[in-house]
Parts: sequence; C-alpha cells; structure tokens
Amino acid sequence: MLRTRLTIWNCTILALALAAIGASIYLTSREPLFRSVDSSLQLRARTFAKQWRGVAQAEESAKENTLYDGPDVMAPVDIETARLNGIDPQQLQRFQATGEALRPMILTPDGEDALTSRKAWDKAGMLRAENGHANFGNVYFRGVSLRVFSTPLKEHGRVTAVMQLAVPLQWEQEQLSQLVTTLEIVLPGSVVLMLIAGVVLTRRALRPVSRIALAAEAIEPANLSERLPVLGNDEFAQLNTTFNTMLSRLQNAFDEKEEALRRQKRFTSDASHELRTPLTAIRARTGIALSNPPDPEELVEHVVAINRATDLMIGVVQDLLLLAASDEGRLQLRKERCLMSELIEDALASVDASKHEVRLNFEGIGEVNCDPSAITRVLVNLLQNSIAHTPGGKEIQVSCEGSVDRAVITVTDQGCGIPREHLALIFDRFHRVDSSRDRSSGGTGLGLAIAKAIVEAHAGTIELFSDLGHGTVAVIVIPS
Repeated sequence: MLRTRLTIWNCTILALALAAIGASIYLTSREPLFRSVDSSLQLRARTFAKQWRGVAQAEESAKENTLYDGPDVMAPVDIETARLNGIDPQQLQRFQATGEALRPMILTPDGEDALTSRKAWDKAGMLRAENGHANFGNVYFRGVSLRVFSTPLKEHGRVTAVMQLAVPLQWEQEQLSQLVTTLEIVLPGSVVLMLIAGVVLTRRALRPVSRIALAAEAIEPANLSERLPVLGNDEFAQLNTTFNTMLSRLQNAFDEKEEALRRQKRFTSDASHELRTPLTAIRARTGIALSNPPDPEELVEHVVAINRATDLMIGVVQDLLLLAASDEGRLQLRKERCLMSELIEDALASVDASKHEVRLNFEGIGEVNCDPSAITRVLVNLLQNSIAHTPGGKEIQVSCEGSVDRAVITVTDQGCGIPREHLALIFDRFHRVDSSRDRSSGGTGLGLAIAKAIVEAHAGTIELFSDLGHGTVAVIVIPS
C-alpha cells in the first residue's frame, strides 16, 4: 500500500540522515579532543627541545636521572604480588605502560631510547622524523592506546636523534565511547519514534485519498452529476477539482452521445419517412398503371408523377450524402475569388420573386474566396424560405457589406416569423416549423442544415433572428 511505502521511505531517509548526523557528531567531537592532545604533545616537545644539548648529554643525564623528576612508575611490580594485594594484573600493566608513556624517548639511529634503551613506540613515525618531518601517530602499547608525537632533534643542522613523546588516550576514548553509546541509544530510538509518528501522520495525511476513492467508487454513469467536495487549498483539493473537471467532461461526453443517438434516431426516422413518401407514390402509380392498362394520356400522367417522385427521392439522397460528407469533413469545395454581389444576383435569378419587392444594398467590395455554386445554393435556400413565408407584395431586403477580412450578407423578410421554441432547432435536419405545408410544397427539411454545413465549411457563420409575426433576418458571415 502507498501508506506503507511512504512510511518505509520516510523512515529509511530519516535513518540515513540520523546516521550521517551521528557520524558528523562523532567526527566533530573527536577532532577537538585529538587537537588538544596534539597541542599538549607539541608544547612538551618544544619545552624539551629548548633543553636539548645532544645525545651525549642525554646519556649522561640518563645516568644521573635528571630528565624526569616524577615518581618512578617504571619500577617493575611482580604480578603475583599485585594479585595477592587485590590489584588487577591487566590494570597494573596498563598503569605501568601509562607511566612509561609519560617519559619522553630520545631515539638514536639504531631505534633505541638513549635514556632507557627502550624501543621506539612508533617506528614508522621515527623514520619520518629522521627525514626531518615531525608527525603524529596512534599505537597500542601494553593494552593502552597512545598518541605519539615524533619530532627530529638536530645538531649543527643535522638530525642526530628523534624524540618521541606519548600521551595515553584512555580519557578521550572513554568520552568517545560514551558518545557512541549515547548515539546508539538516541538514534535507533529516534527512528522508532519516527516510525510511529510516520504511521500516524501518513494515515492522517492520506485519509482524504480514502475519501476520494470511496466517493469515486460511488459515482456511476447514472449519477455523473455527483461531485467530490473541495475543501481547503492543498494538493488534495486540487485533485478533487481535477476529478470533478474530469467528471464534467465525462458527463458532457455522455450527454453529447445521448443527444447524438437521439438525433440519429430522429434522422433515421425522418429520412425513412422522406424516402418512403416518394417510394409510396411510385408504387401507387405503377400499381394503378399495371392493374388497369391506362390510355396513353393516363400513362403519361403516371410517368410524370413517377418522375417527380423520383426527382424528390434523388434530391433527398443527394442532400443526405452532402450532409454525411460534411460530418466527415469530406465536403469538397472548389474555391475561387468571387464578388458576393454577383452571387446574390445569380441566386435571385434562380428564384421566383415576381410577387415580392426585392431591394438590394451593396456596400464595399465584398470579394471572398469561396465555392460559387455552394454559396449560391445557400443564398437560393434563404431567398426561397423568405419568399415562401412572406405574403405577396411585401418587401424582401438583401444586403452585403464587404470589408478587407470578410463579407456579411443579410436577408430580411416581412414574413410570419419563427416561434421562439423552433428557433434553436431551425438548423436541425428535417426540422420544420410547419411540416405539412413544407411537404406539400416539396420541401425536405434539409435546406437550412445544408446551408449551415456549406457556410461552416467556408469557416463562416450563419444565424437566424426572428420575431413571431414580424419577419426573419438571416445573417451570413464569410471570411475573405
């Protein structure tokens, strides 16, 4: 689970951080201790070097025992005697080693102390000092850890002996040991406390995730309107907002899908009806003609009716194919530079406006890049609608305003207008305000849908504005 992984990661990182901190504390504590010891050894070495007068003097002083005025801690003590007196032999040995470390060594080139004939504590340090380099080293002597300082002694600019001074590190090691013990207790305890706190805090921090999961699990396609609560301004609130946005998109997608299915069912029903009407007429005419052989005049009448029904059916099929191509983005346009005034005049020539007064108004150049036959079809459709719904003798205005980037065509009539409830659906396929009248006049209900598809294929817009009983205004905008 995420909660467990987060807790493990946090504790691992904390453990590594505490280990690094513990190592830093140990090293920073160890350094001053050894620096103090080294300073003490260097001070002792400088003091002795001021009194140095050569190896011969050292040998003579050894005989007189004048180099060290302290207690004779080097006097051998019998181990059995120490044990009989209740003294730990190892402790006695360490005490004797400590006493020996308090006396400096004057090492001759053969590696022996000129004072006591003892061997050098730190042979490697002695060799480096013979080459003129003072140095420090750590050795283990008779159970005692010593810090040894080796420094050259010179006569007439030449190294004649090496002095080694030592100091026991027992106190420093005890301090460092106590520090290590403290860190070994504190650091694991801190990790355990962090583990407990991590479990509690992680569980509390991830509690909103559990609520989000439960809320998301409860949301189904039937209740996509449900939303997650957005509390605060943290990352979980942002997650809830993002999730709610996704739900809104899903809801819109489902709504659009349902609307598309509804339109498809309606389209299929209307298309079937539109095709069934001419097919029924054809079948009726052919049935009559075949049942009773008509005379030539009746036969011609039946053939004309069949031809008219066939033309109607062909028109419906062609319109459906055009809309299908538009839906798939395959509507083919043959664009060229055209004057909108010429296209409007061509459209007027294609309709019967003899019963109406048509007034034209052209402003600007109005030249656009378009498919002239397609745009003319749009204009013919709008003019036919205005003529069909405007009483005879009333005026129909057609205007065009041209500019550098677009042309705006407006068709205004004084007809009966469109009811408000139908205005939003006026561009839907097979939608009719008065279906019975349109069918009698041969309309299919696809004209405005085709007009909108053609205009949008030109990256333009088409809108209808209408006031019931006061006419309709159609506005087309086509970019240049």
